[in-house]
Amino acid sequence: MKTIRSFAVITPLLFCAALFAEAPEISHPLAERLALSYPLKTENKLVELDRLRGKVIVVTFCTPSNSAYNKMLPDLAKVVDQFKDKPVVFLFVGTKPGDGPESLYQLAQKYGGNAFADGCLWTQDADGLTQKLFLRKPSISGTLWFSYVIDPSGEVQFTYDTFSYIPPGDGFSFDRAAIRREVEHMLPDAKFITGELPDKEPLKTLTRRFEQGDYSVFPLVKSLLARKEYKDAAVSLHEKIVTFADNEIRRAKELEDTGYKMEPYRIYSRFAGKEFSGTESNKNAQAGVNRLKDDREIKAGLLLDQAMDLIATGKAPIVKQGWNVIAQVAAQYKDTKTGALAEKLK
Repeated sequence: MKTIRSFAVITPLLFCAALFAEAPEISHPLAERLALSYPLKTENKLVELDRLRGKVIVVTFCTPSNSAYNKMLPDLAKVVDQFKDKPVVFLFVGTKPGDGPESLYQLAQKYGGNAFADGCLWTQDADGLTQKLFLRKPSISGTLWFSYVIDPSGEVQFTYDTFSYIPPGDGFSFDRAAIRREVEHMLPDAKFITGELPDKEPLKTLTRRFEQGDYSVFPLVKSLLARKEYKDAAVSLHEKIVTFADNEIRRAKELEDTGYKMEPYRIYSRFAGKEFSGTESNKNAQAGVNRLKDDREIKAGLLLDQAMDLIATGKAPIVKQGWNVIAQVAAQYKDTKTGALAEKLK
């Protein structure tokens, strides 16, 4: 059946508690940091969940070897297609070592067609760490299929599992209208950070990638400023990205001034690279990185990120290294919040 779960959120990347409608508050810090980084299908770039703030996010954990999941893909494709030009992002997470981003995408296209080409991100959770952070038992038998719907403020609102909806005679299926209704209900509060997607390619592609958190496209946008056929739209997008970067740096500084460290550091890091060189936000971002880089909380957080990247590979020797790094964080940084989380995770 459908379960409603409300998470108390500091930011979409930082969860400090979880309240269940049918259970008492969970006091352990496992949900303090919802560390989800998704590699894009075609590139080895990471898209962190908090970069998608302001949008409706549908996170689906799935197992391609599960025939029930395969049968659901055509219905799910219709949901994805309906919101293809809306501020809605679909994240698909494979739950077994072999379920890499590319294999998930190919299977989705096989059963659901081209609807999955845009507005979707693909990754895997080979060792169950991401599922643990969602406070779910990791899949062992390979029969797991469930979705989370996250509202624009970052709160997980609804959960659907494989057996949520089984219409008579349809076997393993689900009511696509149910997820569609929930997404439509949240849409009035959702938005694209740069406005509506432009009509022309390649600007539409670049804008979508930026909306999904790939900030490395900024130089490509700048390169289109000199192209007559794209100039007006490129100038508009360029200005919106610069404004967005300035606002993000301002937000990071406000968070830093109130005592937060890891989230400001992440924001600064996104705009401190060469992609934004020459902008005021780049200069301010570099200054922010330099202020925080030697903080123990930051060092612990970066090590934990490294561990999660290793675990996400699904390759046994590398996964073992990842868990060793988590143990290192727990022992070396036990005086930090990240160290306390690592102690729980190990």
